[in-house]
Amino acid sequence: LREEMTPHMLTHLAEGKLDAGLLALPILDPSLEVQPLFVEPFVAALPLEHPLTKAKNVDIDALAKAGLLLLEEGHCLRDQALDACHLEGLKSEEIRATSLETLRQMVAMGLGVTLMPALACADSTPASHSLALRPLAKPGASRTIGLVWRRRSPLAYTLERLAVTLADRLPQGMHAAK
Repeated sequence: LREEMTPHMLTHLAEGKLDAGLLALPILDPSLEVQPLFVEPFVAALPLEHPLTKAKNVDIDALAKAGLLLLEEGHCLRDQALDACHLEGLKSEEIRATSLETLRQMVAMGLGVTLMPALACADSTPASHSLALRPLAKPGASRTIGLVWRRRSPLAYTLERLAVTLADRLPQGMHAAK
């Protein structure tokens, strides 16, 4: 098991260095088999004293205007956050995080706000208690997570069964991908 940025995972899959990966979709490579598993919503992550914490649901446009912190370029979550906040092409932010955990810490320190995948907020680490999490107002934002493997993999049957098993045991708060 390893965590990698999507482009590196795709390269490792193509080279046979990885058997399969859990990736945010879409993946548009005809040499790969893609089985959508579940839809993961994003939530607003805010410093505890931020004015947006008073809202039951946070409007995505308000979040985008409130000092949005992002991961550095190359992380798919950065692109997903920019897309969700209608900020395509943003290049000028001064503060960028290198990992999701760093991003969480930066929000907790009051350096800004961000979007986080719901599963990244499901833990009970001290860092998760030092920031406020709010659902996004409708229509919200989400991403689809899928299992991806090489079409020519000798493990294809096993990976198909793994995809079915994973889809049958969705994390709490997730719903099946279509």
